[in-house]
Amino acid sequence: MNARTSRLVATAGLLLLSGAGVLATAGQSSAATRDGSTNAGEFGAYFLQNQASYVFDFASYDANFANDSFPKASSINPDDNTESYWNRNSTYVDVYTESGRGGVHGWIPDGLSGNFSSNYKNNVTSAYER
Repeated sequence: MNARTSRLVATAGLLLLSGAGVLATAGQSSAATRDGSTNAGEFGAYFLQNQASYVFDFASYDANFANDSFPKASSINPDDNTESYWNRNSTYVDVYTESGRGGVHGWIPDGLSGNFSSNYKNNVTSAYER
C-alpha cells in the first residue's frame, strides 16, 4: 500500500469514527427526559384539570401509557388517569383511548392547552405527534 492510499484509508477511518460519535451523541441528546415538566417540544398529560398536579411528559409518542408512571409520583399510572393537557410540540398530537392508536381518536393542535372533553377525560391511553 503506498503512502497516498494509507492516508486515504486513515482519513476514511477517522471520518467513520467521528460520524459514529456524532450519531451516538445526537441520539443521546435528542432523547427527551420524562422529568415531570412539560418542556418545549413535549406533550404533557396532567393528572388533574387545568394543568394541575402531576404531569406525564414525552416528546414524540407513547403507544401505551399503562407501561408508565408520572415522573414525580411513581406510584400513579397515567393510563386512563389524566384530565388535562398542554401540547408544547410544534405539531399536532393525536390521542387515543386505547393503546397502539386504538379506540376513540382525537387531536390536539400545537401550542394548545386545556381540559380533556368527556370522551377523553381519564380515558387517554396512547398519544403520537404527527
